[in-house]
Amino acid sequence: MAKSTDQIVVVTGASGFIGSHIAFKLLESGFTVRLLARGQKADRLRNTVAKKYANAQVVTVTDIASDSLSAAFQGAYAVMHTASPLAGRADAKSSLKSAVDGSLNVLKQAEQCGVKKVVLTATWANTMEPGDPTEYWTGKVLTPNDWGHVTTEELENEGDKHDAFWIYCASKLLSEKACWKFAEEHPNIDLATINPPFVYGPYAPGFPPIPMMEIGANYLLYQLLLGEKGRPFPLQAAPYYCDVRDVSEAHVRALEVPPAPKDVESKRFLMCSGQFLHQDVVRLLQEKRPALKDRLPALEMALPAPGPFSTTDTSRIVKVLKMQAPIAPWETTVLETLDALTKAEKEQA
Repeated sequence: MAKSTDQIVVVTGASGFIGSHIAFKLLESGFTVRLLARGQKADRLRNTVAKKYANAQVVTVTDIASDSLSAAFQGAYAVMHTASPLAGRADAKSSLKSAVDGSLNVLKQAEQCGVKKVVLTATWANTMEPGDPTEYWTGKVLTPNDWGHVTTEELENEGDKHDAFWIYCASKLLSEKACWKFAEEHPNIDLATINPPFVYGPYAPGFPPIPMMEIGANYLLYQLLLGEKGRPFPLQAAPYYCDVRDVSEAHVRALEVPPAPKDVESKRFLMCSGQFLHQDVVRLLQEKRPALKDRLPALEMALPAPGPFSTTDTSRIVKVLKMQAPIAPWETTVLETLDALTKAEKEQA
């Protein structure tokens, strides 16, 4: 695909962690990028990114699930839909509305405005049952054909009996399924999804800093610095990861993949760059960032992995998106992430 400022790509959630990296990649590649964000977040984008890039346009939205998006989508070639509620930020019904209604509103209005391609930021967790940590340690191979199971009624009626992560996973799962159903029924929309596990990395260059309370999966690393020296480790989350720069690269490359009308879900792209445990991070920091040693949990209190690591079939990423090795080993991703967060905590103190 020829990259020029004549091609307009819309990025929802452009002030967020993944959205900002996608927008940065598109801007650097020469696309005209419409950055969608709410309220003060949109104002901050106007005062930073839009002043740096002549090919950046900022559009303020109020509610992605109900707003008219026709002005933002008019004349656009593609939409990158990254906007999604963070885990723990909303109850079950609100999460469902934001995730499912938000995604369907984007797809419906994109089709009405003649947008050809939509790339949705989904999640690797959609391959398994919502919020079930036992599936992280089964040794199974996860493929793009794997799906978890949950119903809208279960989330609406029983969701608040579960924890925030279950609600997040269930809403993301229902959202992705609804999007694929829409794509099957509306062949004018060429949909792709990018499904990474936990996404880590530094902030996007030139974009406004993300408040520490909104750093997403990066908090799983940052929490290892929070508390007294020698404390127990926090609960081990899924150990699988991607670098945010690989995730943004996958979104942009997905624009170049032709439609697949006979098998629309063949453009469901699972990502996973590897895995590491909390204790691996602590050992790394003890060696590479000794100034942080008094902020770390006690290694002797670390628990072993409760089972064999699962693996992810990423052959579609390699074959179709032509992505080979990750941008960096996990050690580099972790160090760059925590360097950025420790700098931000000083600036935001």
